Amino acid sequence: MNYFVYIWNTPEGIPYYVGEGQGRRSFVARGIPRPQSKDLIQMFSCESKDECWAYEEYLISFFGRQVDGGLLLNQSLGGPGSRGVMKSKETRDKISEGKRVAVILISPDGEHFCVQNVSGFAKEKGIDGRGLSLVASGSYTHHRGWRLKGGNETRRRDYSINPVKLISPEGDEYIVENLSEHAKQHGLTVTNLTALIKGKRNHHHGWTIPRD
Repeated sequence: MNYFVYIWNTPEGIPYYVGEGQGRRSFVARGIPRPQSKDLIQMFSCESKDECWAYEEYLISFFGRQVDGGLLLNQSLGGPGSRGVMKSKETRDKISEGKRVAVILISPDGEHFCVQNVSGFAKEKGIDGRGLSLVASGSYTHHRGWRLKGGNETRRRDYSINPVKLISPEGDEYIVENLSEHAKQHGLTVTNLTALIKGKRNHHHGWTIPRD
């Protein structure tokens, strides 16, 4: 059977949904808009359904759900069933609570804004709401010049990992402890580096990982 795990990414390369399935499952939207381009869908083959569930759980845990302050629109924690799905009232309460917490956003021109409703503010300013929300939550350090006041010190999501050795296309060895920083410095993506480390890819833009 052809089992796989897939990641849906925004045009900016930001993961927003993780799923698993067979056949054309990765191209079917079920309550969440799928990417307009197939190039924004990453797929990783698995040998069994159990492996799919395990890898789906790992990716959802790694990137985090938006209801938990992460990136993904997933409602469940992955795996069989609907483990982790919040009840509708709890979800509404959590969203409302998040909107009441003000953050200070700094514009590209250095102007400071006290923002409670990030999505409404983004619409008012003509900015991509998802990108600005990632800045407000501390998941991204900046978006089109916008940044969070104090974000680098207090709210940055850095994708820290246990040290791992990566080999560059030139054959140089790097000991990596922060995937997002390494990806940013070398023009790579966190999702593909994660897949490389997990053995789901053989390389990413020429970067490899030593295998025993």
